Order: sequence, then C-alpha cells, then structure tokens
Amino acid sequence: MNSERRWYNLIGEVNKRLREPTFKVENIVATVATHQKINLIKIIGRFPQAKYDPKRFPGLIYKLQEPKTAVLIFDTGKMVCTGGKSISQVHEAVEKVVISLESKEILHESKFTMKVVNIVASGELHGDIDMERAAVELGSNVLYDEFSSDVYEDELGITIYEPSEFPALIYHIREPRAVFLLFANGKIVCVGAKKVEEVSEAVESLVGELRGKDLIAYREPE
Repeated sequence: MNSERRWYNLIGEVNKRLREPTFKVENIVATVATHQKINLIKIIGRFPQAKYDPKRFPGLIYKLQEPKTAVLIFDTGKMVCTGGKSISQVHEAVEKVVISLESKEILHESKFTMKVVNIVASGELHGDIDMERAAVELGSNVLYDEFSSDVYEDELGITIYEPSEFPALIYHIREPRAVFLLFANGKIVCVGAKKVEEVSEAVESLVGELRGKDLIAYREPE
C-alpha cells in the first residue's frame, strides 16, 4: 500500500511539473552610447553589410550574421542593438561592431556603455484562461476621475481586454514592471522587463494570480 501511495505521489509530482509555465527570450533591445560622433557615410563605403537611406530613416542598419542581430547606428554616436536572444549575444554584437568601426578609424578607442531597455519573451502556461473573469479580477480596468485627466490604478495593475479588437488580454503588472499579452489558450508574451530574471519573476507573479483566483484550468499532459 505504501508503495502504491508513493507511486501516485510521484505521478502527481510529474504532472505538477508538466503544468509549470515555460518561456523563452525572443528578443533583447539595448541602447549603446559610444560618446563620440560617427560618420555614417564612411561606414557605407567600407562595410557592405551596412544599409543607409537617410531619406527614409536617420539611422544606419548594420547587420551581423553571428550572432544574428542588427545594430542601428546614428551619427550622434548612439546605437540600438536588436535581435539578441541573451545579454551575452547583445554584448558580443555591439563589441563586434565597435571593433570593426575602430579598425577603419571611424571610431577612436570607444569605451561604449550599454543598457538593456526591453526584453521580449514568449511563453506557455499549459492551461486555458478564463478571459472574461481575468479581465475583471487581474488588477483593475483603467479608472478616470470625472474632474481631472488623472489615471487611477489599484495595487495589482491594469487590465485591458477588447476581444472584438484584439484576442489577447493586456495585463500591466507593477512589480516587476512588465506587460503581458494573455491568450485564452495559455500562450503569453511578456515585454518591458530589463533583466531575464525579471521575466521569470513576472511570469511567476502572473501564474500566482491566475492560480489564486482560479482563472486557469490546466490541460491534461499529452
């Protein structure tokens, strides 16, 4: 009997783990300051992977194959790196671009500084979300004071749900600061975090709210 009980407990633990949320980073956006002006015309003449059309966009687009990223370069010395799947990939991409520009004397011994401004992650909660209830019970809808233009939020955050316009529920959470797109089938997209750890914390907070308010029905593992 004890052996049978242990077996059922083991199955329960396995099923519980299968229902844990999963996510992966899709894109990291970082801004870079080189602290010096950059001659974009010189880059075009020396790097075939660079594209520059100032009539359409003020920045130059410098693409890398490894890591697969794109760096937007502006004549002010600012850059924006996008496409990286990890912080190390972003840093590697920026470092490669800076070294390349230094090798052609377009940059001069640049000690660049980098700041992650947004992490985009997709995920799966492995359950179906009660969207109508979630729109009401997760945080609050935006409230306006009739005598002013101030926006009021409760302690949890803000939810926006207009299914006739967009199938996802938009959920702004306060801590860590992030925004979720929640779909009825349990798919999620998280934006706004500055660290991968913050994505993990935000997903954990979201799942805690959904479970605590009985807003998610887990599907049987396939």
